[in-house]
Amino acid sequence: GPSDVNVLNSLSVHSSGASEVRYRGNPANVTNNKSGASSVEKVN
Repeated sequence: GPSDVNVLNSLSVHSSGASEVRYRGNPANVTNNKSGASSVEKVN
């Protein structure tokens, strides 16, 4: 299943395969290094 996280300052994601990361918050920096069918999505 997806990983749900709350972010305050910055978010750095290194994911591969069919990974799904959902985050809440307004980080100043989002670094997304992904491969395959992975995704990073901001949710409210």
